[in-house]
Amino acid sequence: MKKNKKMVVAMSSVRGAAMVEYALLLVAVLILGAVGMKTLGEKVRASTEAATQHF
Repeated sequence: MKKNKKMVVAMSSVRGAAMVEYALLLVAVLILGAVGMKTLGEKVRASTEAATQHF
């Protein structure tokens, strides 16, 4: 029984670590997206306005 309990604890610890890794990956993607929007947002807005004025 003792070995089985250790295995359950080890597996839950691995699952917890995987959840943390996915959360960190999600945060990194969100930060990159925000930086991209901040960098390219003004250019996209200017291009959209120019295209709208053209029509």
